Amino acid sequence: GPTYLERFNPQAPAQQPWQLLSINGEAPTAAQLKTYANGKDPVTGYHLAKAQDGTRLGISHNTPGDLKRNQLIGCLPATGLTKVAETATTVTYSFKPDCSALIAEVKHDIMTDKHSKKSLADRQDEAKKSASTIRDLFSHTTGKLVITKAGPYIQSVQLKNPKPFTEMHVVNIKSFVVNDNFAPVAPGGKTVLMRDDVTLHGTAFIFKTIKQHTDVSFSDFKQVKAKSKTAASAAAGT
Repeated sequence: GPTYLERFNPQAPAQQPWQLLSINGEAPTAAQLKTYANGKDPVTGYHLAKAQDGTRLGISHNTPGDLKRNQLIGCLPATGLTKVAETATTVTYSFKPDCSALIAEVKHDIMTDKHSKKSLADRQDEAKKSASTIRDLFSHTTGKLVITKAGPYIQSVQLKNPKPFTEMHVVNIKSFVVNDNFAPVAPGGKTVLMRDDVTLHGTAFIFKTIKQHTDVSFSDFKQVKAKSKTAASAAAGT
């Protein structure tokens, strides 16, 4: 799929915090920039999976990646971490995910989607079904958490399915893997999401192949002194 390079600037006008820099390494055309400015994918024409303030791409509190970071950390159970390895610099734990935070966020997105033309009742039904799907999906996964001792801070979180499973009776999931990596913006500073890598392979209705891979990286963090906030570029590959 296409690779996008985008920049998020919290000091930009509220309606334009994101700027499209390139598509597959080339400058976007005027038509692509117009499509992007209208909230649509410049290649497919579909609505971008993010709101004008960037929240759906993983933005909260003006720091790219915060929302996804909070969701993934929200999948960590309050109890039940099992230490499986330790080195001089890291400690690794296994866990069974509890994704109530992710479910809450998806419900919120559905109920506040400005592009949706569905009635309130239909949205509520969609939110309920989506929550059920997410709960069932993650019930088939196990988690791995790596803590860096020098900090300490969460270095990575991985969710994956140990074995194939069936979703909604017609979708067979062979591989579902979420790999997220974190690091401090500066030594001793805030820990942020640096990379979100998601792979999904399977089949639907027996004959239709599902193969999706999304790899989003966040980099070039800079302090915006005037407002004491953070700006960043986000490189997303799908």
